[in-house]
Amino acid sequence: MNPALDKRLKCVLQREYEVLLPENEQPVDLVADRIGMSKKKAEKYFSKVQKNPDGTMDREDIIRRLMGGRLY
Repeated sequence: MNPALDKRLKCVLQREYEVLLPENEQPVDLVADRIGMSKKKAEKYFSKVQKNPDGTMDREDIIRRLMGGRLY
């Protein structure tokens, strides 16, 4: 695939995630609901994301995990 096109598509996808996840801190179940993933699958998928003391995750960390470890 064309690297320039690939980066543009990833930028669009990242902006979509930013719209879906407007709050800075979110719990796993809310993220799962917004992206259309089951809660059980989301808990496993986001298990490596650092959690805040109240059990929420930072928006940037969520999007970074969804984008494969990188922000564009």
